Amino acid sequence: MQISTFNGGLNTRMEPHLLALNEAVEYSDIDSSTGVLKPVNKNTNIGEAVDPYFWYFNSAWLSSATAREYVEYKDKLYWTEASASAKVYDGTNTYQLGITKPASAPSVATGAAGVLTGTYTYVVTFYDDSTGVESQPSVASSSVAPASQQVDLTSIPTSADPQVDKVRIYRLGGTLTQYTLVTTINEGTTTYSDNIADTAVDGHILDSQNYHEAPTGLRYLVEHNGVLFGAVGSKLYFTPIATPYAWGELDFIDYAADITGIGSTPTGLAVFTDLTTYIVTGLTPTDFESNIFDANQGCVEHATIATLKGMLIWLSNDGLCITRGGLVEVISRPKLGKLSVTPLNATVHDDVYYLALADKLIAFDIRFEPLYKEFTGTFSRVGAFNDTLYAVISGYVNTLFTSANPKTMTWKSPELTEGDIAQTKIYKNVYIHISGQLTLEIFIDGLSVKYTNLNGKGVKDINIPQPAERGSTIQFRITGVGQVNSIEYKVLGRQNGR
Repeated sequence: MQISTFNGGLNTRMEPHLLALNEAVEYSDIDSSTGVLKPVNKNTNIGEAVDPYFWYFNSAWLSSATAREYVEYKDKLYWTEASASAKVYDGTNTYQLGITKPASAPSVATGAAGVLTGTYTYVVTFYDDSTGVESQPSVASSSVAPASQQVDLTSIPTSADPQVDKVRIYRLGGTLTQYTLVTTINEGTTTYSDNIADTAVDGHILDSQNYHEAPTGLRYLVEHNGVLFGAVGSKLYFTPIATPYAWGELDFIDYAADITGIGSTPTGLAVFTDLTTYIVTGLTPTDFESNIFDANQGCVEHATIATLKGMLIWLSNDGLCITRGGLVEVISRPKLGKLSVTPLNATVHDDVYYLALADKLIAFDIRFEPLYKEFTGTFSRVGAFNDTLYAVISGYVNTLFTSANPKTMTWKSPELTEGDIAQTKIYKNVYIHISGQLTLEIFIDGLSVKYTNLNGKGVKDINIPQPAERGSTIQFRITGVGQVNSIEYKVLGRQNGR
């Protein structure tokens, strides 16, 4: 019997004697891409100190010690944190997501002779001239009735928000049936005399009545079809299309339980609670519709959600799940059984989904044949940027598997039965073709009967001790740094009725 391929990955659900020859009970720190048994390389510390919740944007590392979710949209980076206001980062400055409206209306009074005749009220908004972000309007001023006069505005509110550099003044009345932009003044200017005829105003109609700043404590920020979505408790909030700074107080969908994650699929937005998956369909906020997608699988942690080859993948209470916009499938169940772990986060790099736990990575690799494998280490979080896989380890950013030095791999074979677990056999010799420095442990019927060091290159002939050579199954465990090309063993059937 010979094992010559080692690319089946982990199978911990089935009994060891039922595994395929290329599968393994243990499969740690192994490079599965070539078929032979060899380790991946160690990680490389790039010398960048960061907090666990990290991101790479505009050639710089950003991070936080507080749980944070990031999303890039239209050359800006947005993030949310529990119990804090959402932020937007333009590569230089960080601002609140959305602008808080003016706290009061301006004072108005008739002034010197001018061109205005009628009854008017005014509102003002705060404005970022470089980005077009505008706040909700202030409350309306008291009415004023000029008669061939100008209107003097005083006590125009100011803003401490650094993104606000302008104040827009709108008025309603006369021949203007909607609040219409009169002019834009510099922030900090507290007086203005309006002497612009109705026919000469800018003409822009006020459209920011519902432009609230993002709700405090917004979580799980996701962009889907030009709309930003986020959750506060059981409420799914959303913005208008291409208007990430506008969050309406009533623009939300309320669910029966707290939202635990959000993800974009080709057919709609997946919204998760702990036990249920919903799908939100519709192209615009006015026609959003939410329905139960799967009543048995939810999401345990938003940070485990990623996109792999067009599939949304995440961790539920049962294991890794996927959907392409159709049915939800627990993909890890056939090989790993019920996967009950405490995740940190996940990322995708080169068609491999990496789920970070505190003491290892669990990887789902679909590059060749789908398989599961593990990588040891003490991780804070993982991320993929600019086609490079990173992890925070002991407070520093590391590139994974990039060192010139290999890790120590661990592999444990199936229990090999030659097709009949009930038959007692005699195991004589094991031949293993290796290079490097490895250790081989041999098990007969689950008991360790031989432990030996293997060094150098070529075929090694290992004898099984005669008192332990009889049994129904044989199993191998290899650790170390090197390469295994094949394992072959000789077996004899029962003799003389034994």
